[in-house]
This record gives sequence, structure tokens and C-alpha cells, in this order.
Amino acid sequence: MVLQVVNPMGETTWSMLATPDKVGRIIGRSGVTIKELETRSGTRIQIDHKALGEQKPVHVSGPPSNVDLCKQLIKELLENDTPGGGLNAIAGAGEATRSMECPAGIVGRIIGRGGETIRSLQSASGAHILVDQVGLEAARAS
Repeated sequence: MVLQVVNPMGETTWSMLATPDKVGRIIGRSGVTIKELETRSGTRIQIDHKALGEQKPVHVSGPPSNVDLCKQLIKELLENDTPGGGLNAIAGAGEATRSMECPAGIVGRIIGRGGETIRSLQSASGAHILVDQVGLEAARAS
């Protein structure tokens, strides 16, 4: 089921039903994917986990063009067979994903006190930087 409603303020809410595996892909590990979808599209995404039945409603709200972008990103995410899906699955046209290994001792400098440095880097570059700590000897930044 897919439903789209426009309120008097011009905001659109688009809803779809998703199976648990699709809900998991939309949310991503620790909510990273859903946050990225919201950031990239400028929308709000809400999932009704209390709804009866196996499929759960997924609601996307925002300006119509932003909702359309989010719908496309979700479609690409769910159609992509990349194990784990996530950020790599929704890298759009003209965008690139790059990963690099970083010594564990440098990770703190990349993140900075309270995340200040990484936010500054993201703001200045327009890139999304994700630091995924792998083991104790290295971290992976992308």
C-alpha cells in the first residue's frame, strides 16, 4: 500500500508498508541509514513499530520535491542487493563513496572534542564522514 497526502501548508506525507527486513534496511545500523536519508532529502521519516501486522507503515513528510527525492532514495536502497545496504547502497549519481584506513590514534583527532572537528570537516567539504572503528588497531573513515 502506498499513500500520499498534501496538507494545507503544502507539506506532503507519503506512506508505504514495509516488511521487517525492509524496515531494518531503512533504519540501518544504529539508525545511521534513516538519519542519512532524512539529511539527504530534507524530510522526516517515521516508522510505526506498534502497528498491527507484519508490515509496518513508513511515513515520509516534507516539501513535495524533498519527499519525491526520499522516495527515490528508499527505492534505490531497497532494490540494491549490497549486503548490509546502508550508506553505500544509496550513494546517488554524481556522488562517490571513499573509504580509508586510519590508525586508531588518529581517530580522536578526526572526530575532535565533542565531534567538533568532524562536523567542521563535513560542513566545509559538504561530505558525510562516517568513522567506523574496526578492531583496536585501526579505524575506517569514509
